Amino acid sequence: MMHEVLADIFSRRVTIVGMGNTLRADDGAGVRVAEHLAALGADVVIAEDVIENYAFTIAESDAEQVLIIDAVRTGAEPGAIVLARFSDIAESAGVSSHKAALSMTVSILASHGKDVWFLGIEAEDIDIGSTMTARVAQSTAAVAEMLSRYCKEKVADVR
Repeated sequence: MMHEVLADIFSRRVTIVGMGNTLRADDGAGVRVAEHLAALGADVVIAEDVIENYAFTIAESDAEQVLIIDAVRTGAEPGAIVLARFSDIAESAGVSSHKAALSMTVSILASHGKDVWFLGIEAEDIDIGSTMTARVAQSTAAVAEMLSRYCKEKVADVR
């Protein structure tokens, strides 16, 4: 299921947004994935914990899809991965530690016709500290590798 959804997302122009704070252990998961994808030449915004600063830049871009990647706290097993349209999970408790700014930004993006997706990696520890926990680091690497395949195909198609 996840691969079919990702194939659909990447079949159109997509901007990937990495959110989080790399100084807060697992909270940096989205940023780490985005950094990896940026190195491949993907259209990436490394928003960290200030996505609102990029709302209009992304909204006015030619991307049809926006894939936001962030750590989440939902009570699931650490390292669990969730992928859904943002509108389907917007009311979920703990979707993101950046919920207010994220919701405002997604509203702006939607008003500009963007299809907004959210890929969350369940955090275990978001206390101050730069080392990710093992389970979240493993999931972060897996997500980066999985998305790399789609990004490499996309970059190859553009060239």
